[in-house]
Amino acid sequence: MNKVLKLTAKREKVKFKLLLLETGREEEVKFYELREALERFVRGVRVAYLKTLPDSLEGLEEKGRPNTRAVNSNELSKRFPPECAKVKLGSLELELGKDNIASSIRYTIEKDIRENLKREFKTIAIKSVPIIARVHTTKSHPYEKAFGEVFRIFEISEPDEKNRVSVRVGVKFFKQVEVEGKKATPVLVVEAVMRLKGRDYATANSYYNILKRIKEGEYKVAYAGLSYREGSGISLLLSYNLPDISEDDKRENILGIDLGQACPVYWSLITPELEKKKLTNGRHPRGQIEYPVNLEGAIRKLWRAKRNLLSSLRRIEEQTSLLSEGNRDLKGRLLRRKREVERSLKGMRRKEKNLMKKMDEFLANEVIRVALRERCRKIRMERLDGVDKTELYFPKWNYGQLQNLIEQRASLYGIEVERVNPRKTSQRCPSCGYVGQRREEVRPTRDLFRCPECGEESFADFVGAFNVGIGGWEAFKPKEALSSSS
Repeated sequence: MNKVLKLTAKREKVKFKLLLLETGREEEVKFYELREALERFVRGVRVAYLKTLPDSLEGLEEKGRPNTRAVNSNELSKRFPPECAKVKLGSLELELGKDNIASSIRYTIEKDIRENLKREFKTIAIKSVPIIARVHTTKSHPYEKAFGEVFRIFEISEPDEKNRVSVRVGVKFFKQVEVEGKKATPVLVVEAVMRLKGRDYATANSYYNILKRIKEGEYKVAYAGLSYREGSGISLLLSYNLPDISEDDKRENILGIDLGQACPVYWSLITPELEKKKLTNGRHPRGQIEYPVNLEGAIRKLWRAKRNLLSSLRRIEEQTSLLSEGNRDLKGRLLRRKREVERSLKGMRRKEKNLMKKMDEFLANEVIRVALRERCRKIRMERLDGVDKTELYFPKWNYGQLQNLIEQRASLYGIEVERVNPRKTSQRCPSCGYVGQRREEVRPTRDLFRCPECGEESFADFVGAFNVGIGGWEAFKPKEALSSSS
């Protein structure tokens, strides 16, 4: 399975430089120079595509999209205008190789043209087109050699005392140039500094681990791409292949996940013996996963500010509705204030969405880290239909998004995800199997479980995680309920 890692200039504070390997000469590349080079490349592809179209609509294939035609990447690369392959970066005039043009069209542009062809004849909208340097391997040209030809520099520092990591990747996108009578190889160098702690912990930590695995050869790279998209900036793309799970890597455990009340996520490890017995003496791995303190504090602060703005908006609307038509000046001031509050709310909702996504990514990564460490073949989570969200740690949270992220991450490592019926999972004693008929019977407080049958006391979220892990309601419901439901 191929995945793409994206290092973007605006988000990760990435710098671009041009290095001539043989001379050691290095100069910084301006953002606008790279953007112009990529836009010129897009124009070249558009021109090449227009050359392949017939003079009339006859011959165009219509398969659900108007005016759509089959695209042949070899045909496009042959018709690519030579002047669009020339790029000026800094003081140097560079040129893309034929293989770069053909690979770029083959990997992305061909699909982009098909999907973005507009209704008007011969109109193409291409949003993002990477210039690609492909790691081309054959039997006589092994991966290590092919990788070294494309990636002339691949350096990752160890985390410093502030948990920062420096990344330096040099990619060969262009043909050799002649400088002062000597041939030199131009390499586009991408430099980034990542903080492995702080607000971008989940993203930065994930990127760092992926880059380390690429460097160590665990992940094989298919290509490097340079891409520009309006609004997000210029990105270095690394397409890497996730290795298949080895047959020797025996995984037999199950990870039960409970969306907790006292903490965001609680996990319990279920071994084959525990799954069979469905009871525990409490001596097996379990734990809770919490948000980083700064992220949780930021979202709570944001919600308070949002609540205040919504209150202000309601007051303004009430005051406006009570005013007579004679109070035009006051009404105008209130309407202007209302627009200001609505603009602030719009920005706040966008910030809230981004923050929630970061927090979900952090939790999903931590769940997968635990599953890999404990050698789990499966993750069991509760189905959200019927769950009372007011009882959860963050009642307003989009827990469905979190579960989907866990599922996506798990699929990358060959871990199966199962969603089970959560009925009575918080009311069943993990030690003796007693199921409380009412919640109050076994839950004297929000975070404490107490069994009236055997006297067992446990952390409430652990009870939920354990019972979800053994299979949920279907695993322990009474036989009479089983027969009546079948």
